[in-house]
Amino acid sequence: MGFEKINFGIDILDEVLPEGIPRTSFIMFSGHEGSGKTILTILIAKQFLLRKEPVIYVVFDDDPNSLTNFLQSQGVEVYSYISERLLLVVDGFSFRIKDKKGRMHIAVLEDVDPMNPEQVLHTIIQLIDRFEIRNRGVLIIDSLNEFLSYHGYAKVGEFVKNIRANISKYRGILTIAVLHTSSKKAKRFKSFVAHVVDGLIQIDKMCKDNEVLRYVIVKRMKGVRHRTEKVLFNITQHGVEKVV
Repeated sequence: MGFEKINFGIDILDEVLPEGIPRTSFIMFSGHEGSGKTILTILIAKQFLLRKEPVIYVVFDDDPNSLTNFLQSQGVEVYSYISERLLLVVDGFSFRIKDKKGRMHIAVLEDVDPMNPEQVLHTIIQLIDRFEIRNRGVLIIDSLNEFLSYHGYAKVGEFVKNIRANISKYRGILTIAVLHTSSKKAKRFKSFVAHVVDGLIQIDKMCKDNEVLRYVIVKRMKGVRHRTEKVLFNITQHGVEKVV
């Protein structure tokens, strides 16, 4: 497999990563809640779908209906991509629902339980292999915090290493994992796995002149040149836009 580089297709990310990123990367998006991490993953999913590349979206923080509604709000023709088997949702939220019958949404192909990271890993691998996805597409995990609710750093770190080895490297699928860093445990976990992941992009908020500003900054990225300064952005009804 060659050293293929791809772009996110999002202006503020492509600006800080002008050479693109290796397709075989495992990238962590970190930052406090409300900083814009989820909207960026939604917009990345949209770009991959527009390229007719599959999106495997593993949802832990919200239910699958909210995910598909969010995608639709950004102009994604959800049901068209579902029928084409390009949007594949893994539901890690609904295990909490008592007496649930069936799946929460037609986009959901598998249900997983974050209390069992090995089952989550095995399920993702099986799904990817069932659809013969290789060297294309993106896997989005939103978020790793659900695992930290049940497990220590070592076990969640092993999950990250296994996803990186089996999905990003062996199967050539870009992987993006979200980590909310509002808690001390999450911040420590970020430091714990920083040397493992291929890229670490901080998406966060700052206060300037009594105004809250969002920004993105590449903390590290293996294999490609990248800018290291902060890029400010706003969230709009159309997605995100750079603050000039």
